[in-house]
Amino acid sequence: MSSSFGNNKSINSVLPKSVLLISSTAPVSPASVLGTAPGPLLILDGVKSKRPRQGELHQQAPEDLNVHSDRRLGATVSMPVNLHISNRTRSVIHGILFEYVVEAAAVFIQLAIGFCASIAAVTNKSNPDTSWIWGSATMIATYLSGNVSCAHLNSSITIVLWFYRGFPKRKVPRYLGAQFLGAFLATIAAYSLCYQSIERYLTTSSENLIVSSFVAVQYAVGIGPATVFITEFMGALFLAVMVLAVDDKSPSTGMRSIIFGLVVVCLHAAFASQTGAVFNPSRDLGTRLALLALGYDSDLFRNVTCLCWSYLGSISGALIGGLLYDLVFVL
Repeated sequence: MSSSFGNNKSINSVLPKSVLLISSTAPVSPASVLGTAPGPLLILDGVKSKRPRQGELHQQAPEDLNVHSDRRLGATVSMPVNLHISNRTRSVIHGILFEYVVEAAAVFIQLAIGFCASIAAVTNKSNPDTSWIWGSATMIATYLSGNVSCAHLNSSITIVLWFYRGFPKRKVPRYLGAQFLGAFLATIAAYSLCYQSIERYLTTSSENLIVSSFVAVQYAVGIGPATVFITEFMGALFLAVMVLAVDDKSPSTGMRSIIFGLVVVCLHAAFASQTGAVFNPSRDLGTRLALLALGYDSDLFRNVTCLCWSYLGSISGALIGGLLYDLVFVL
């Protein structure tokens, strides 16, 4: 159904009587009206406009109506006062915070699965290759969030998409905050889930490998700042090239998730042995703060090599990767 309704009377004819409509000069399609989230329908005034516009309420009932303004969408949302609190909360989340909540949830899923796999490998002393676990976790997170937040999952990628593809600047700090929050909560969840295994392991071994399951570290003796920087730089460069390539081809969400999952498998297998293949400052910082909250020593923030050079390497590598892609692969 691709036709659009040109006036409010036509829209009212397909809406339930309980829905309060805010008038708009922008055409509204049946798909956009019927595709809203479960629960009470919310009608947005001027979703396509860049500035908020004052709408007129049809079927006006001031005592039963709250009007909320969504500055991000440039819209006004009408919401009955007598909605249950859970429905009102869900409506606000879907209308204003939805993409950021989804981004944080996707990061949480990706990292919680990956952290648990890494901890299991350490505590069981089996040392298996967890590359396929990390790739599968990325595939799941991308598939779940791709249609909503585009599944950045990585602060370096968010910066690249802003710098080269016009991602809105006002959303960048919100995405970085969502990724940081997802990483923080994923660390708490994974550590809590594996707590007994970790405690049993620490009775006979040091905590170094436990910490390395979460954050960027120098896995081998003799790895200095230059190696850390180059490792994170190259990994982020390859990742940014593939992200822009997939973005330009615009495959389906399913194909996109498979491609990104395989990319992470390759990058993790190639680079994880030296630094852990983080390529993501918000993931590393959120995880370090979570470990600090769990009682680990503040030495986590004294390793200048991993804190500074890994962050600089991942961000600069992603930016250079975006530049190389546009220069070499874009016709």
